[in-house]
Amino acid sequence: MWHFYDGVPLRLHRIRPDGEHSELLVGRSAEAPPLAVVPAGDFFGAKMVGAGYSLVGCTVAPGFDFADFEMPSRDELYQRFPQHGELIQRMT
Repeated sequence: MWHFYDGVPLRLHRIRPDGEHSELLVGRSAEAPPLAVVPAGDFFGAKMVGAGYSLVGCTVAPGFDFADFEMPSRDELYQRFPQHGELIQRMT
Protein backbone atom coordinates (compact mmCIF):
# COMPACT_ATOMS: atom_id res chain seq x y z
CA MET A 1 0.00 0.00 0.00
CA TRP A 2 1.33 3.42 -0.99
CA HIS A 3 0.76 6.33 1.42
CA PHE A 4 1.00 9.89 0.10
CA TYR A 5 2.29 12.47 2.59
CA ASP A 6 3.28 15.65 0.75
CA GLY A 7 4.27 17.26 -2.53
CA VAL A 8 2.95 16.63 -6.02
CA PRO A 9 0.82 13.56 -6.83
CA LEU A 10 2.35 10.35 -8.12
CA ARG A 11 1.09 8.26 -11.01
CA LEU A 12 1.58 4.56 -10.29
CA HIS A 13 1.81 2.35 -13.37
CA ARG A 14 0.88 -1.30 -12.75
CA ILE A 15 1.29 -4.29 -15.02
CA ARG A 16 -0.56 -7.35 -13.79
CA PRO A 17 0.87 -10.84 -14.37
CA ASP A 18 -1.67 -11.29 -17.22
CA GLY A 19 -0.26 -8.14 -18.93
CA GLU A 20 -3.09 -5.72 -18.12
CA HIS A 21 -1.82 -2.18 -17.52
CA SER A 22 -3.54 0.26 -15.19
CA GLU A 23 -2.71 3.54 -13.53
CA LEU A 24 -3.40 4.82 -10.04
CA LEU A 25 -2.91 8.34 -8.73
CA VAL A 26 -1.92 9.09 -5.16
CA GLY A 27 -2.09 12.62 -3.81
CA ARG A 28 -4.43 14.87 -1.89
CA SER A 29 -7.58 15.15 -3.99
CA ALA A 30 -10.68 13.22 -4.99
CA GLU A 31 -8.92 12.22 -8.24
CA ALA A 32 -5.72 11.30 -6.40
CA PRO A 33 -6.54 9.90 -2.95
CA PRO A 34 -3.75 9.49 -0.36
CA LEU A 35 -3.73 5.67 -0.45
CA ALA A 36 -3.28 3.17 -3.29
CA VAL A 37 -2.95 -0.61 -3.22
CA VAL A 38 -0.70 -2.53 -5.59
CA PRO A 39 -1.50 -6.26 -5.30
CA ALA A 40 1.21 -8.86 -4.85
CA GLY A 41 2.57 -10.07 -8.16
CA ASP A 42 2.03 -6.80 -10.03
CA PHE A 43 4.99 -4.96 -11.52
CA PHE A 44 4.91 -1.24 -10.85
CA GLY A 45 6.71 2.04 -11.21
CA ALA A 46 5.91 5.59 -10.08
CA LYS A 47 6.34 8.98 -11.71
CA MET A 48 5.65 12.43 -10.29
CA VAL A 49 2.80 14.39 -11.85
CA GLY A 50 4.42 17.80 -12.15
CA ALA A 51 7.55 19.44 -10.88
CA GLY A 52 8.69 19.43 -7.30
CA TYR A 53 8.87 16.49 -4.94
CA SER A 54 6.67 13.67 -3.65
CA LEU A 55 6.94 12.22 -0.17
CA VAL A 56 5.38 8.76 0.03
CA GLY A 57 5.63 5.65 2.15
CA CYS A 58 4.95 2.01 1.45
CA THR A 59 3.48 -0.66 3.70
CA VAL A 60 4.02 -4.30 2.73
CA ALA A 61 2.04 -7.21 4.13
CA PRO A 62 2.85 -9.88 4.94
CA GLY A 63 6.31 -8.80 6.03
CA PHE A 64 8.87 -8.09 3.29
CA ASP A 65 11.98 -10.23 2.99
CA PHE A 66 14.66 -9.45 0.38
CA ALA A 67 15.25 -13.21 0.09
CA ASP A 68 11.84 -13.40 -1.62
CA PHE A 69 12.39 -10.33 -3.81
CA GLU A 70 13.10 -10.58 -7.55
CA MET A 71 13.72 -7.57 -9.79
CA PRO A 72 13.34 -8.48 -13.45
CA SER A 73 15.67 -6.86 -15.94
CA ARG A 74 14.38 -4.51 -18.63
CA ASP A 75 14.89 -7.29 -21.20
CA GLU A 76 12.88 -9.75 -19.11
CA LEU A 77 10.03 -7.24 -18.86
CA TYR A 78 10.18 -6.59 -22.65
CA GLN A 79 9.97 -10.32 -23.33
CA ARG A 80 7.08 -10.84 -20.96
CA PHE A 81 5.12 -7.68 -21.84
CA PRO A 82 6.07 -6.56 -25.37
CA GLN A 83 2.83 -4.57 -25.66
CA HIS A 84 4.15 -2.23 -22.94
CA GLY A 85 7.60 -1.64 -24.44
CA GLU A 86 7.35 2.16 -24.41
CA LEU A 87 6.27 2.23 -20.76
CA ILE A 88 9.03 -0.23 -19.78
CA GLN A 89 11.59 1.93 -21.59
CA ARG A 90 10.45 5.07 -19.71
CA MET A 91 10.25 3.44 -16.28
CA THR A 92 13.47 1.35 -16.28
